[in-house]
Amino acid sequence: MITIKTYNPDTDLFHPFAFYVLSRGRNSGKPGLEPWRNSFVVICKNRQLMHELYWLNLALFSRQRFKQHLVGSVIEFMRIGDFRKEPRKTRQGPEPLYQDPADGRLAGPPTANP
Repeated sequence: MITIKTYNPDTDLFHPFAFYVLSRGRNSGKPGLEPWRNSFVVICKNRQLMHELYWLNLALFSRQRFKQHLVGSVIEFMRIGDFRKEPRKTRQGPEPLYQDPADGRLAGPPTANP
């Protein structure tokens, strides 16, 4: 289970499996482990999921995938709905990877042998 909400320093308590994503300015989408004033908080159910989503988010930020979602004329910002959609689109991906049980390497989808 993943919860994504707008961070509020007055009401949000520390959660061990959470990270923060900047929601205002040119660096919108940038993940971090410390909260920012204008950020979203992503709360995960375990450490493994948190690490997976953190690094996915960092990759999306590095590739500037969040720039297309910025709105606003003076201070740009990203809407929480747009932020929720982007990692979901990327995680589904065009071609899932499978782990080969024989050697443990990742490969594309299994093909039928002729």
